[in-house]
Amino acid sequence: MILKRTKAPQILSGDIVAMTFIGKLVSVFVTIYTIFVVAIVTGVVVNYYGQIVEMQRRETAMMFLDKLERLPELSKEDLEDISKRVQKFR
Repeated sequence: MILKRTKAPQILSGDIVAMTFIGKLVSVFVTIYTIFVVAIVTGVVVNYYGQIVEMQRRETAMMFLDKLERLPELSKEDLEDISKRVQKFR
């Protein structure tokens, strides 16, 4: 028997404890594997959202530079918008 249910007072009632060396070894490997899987999934999700934020930042900067290149053609409202953005960056 690799795993055994225990009802000892020092351990919470109904806990499953590895009794053999193989059972303990398997539980250690499963624990380490689970930690790696959780770490990898978390890293992938954070990287994905980080790339999205970076793309949005670049797109916003490109739109801003495009407006600056067409400065004489812009309306008064667009010029005021650019002025507010520049003040915001300072």
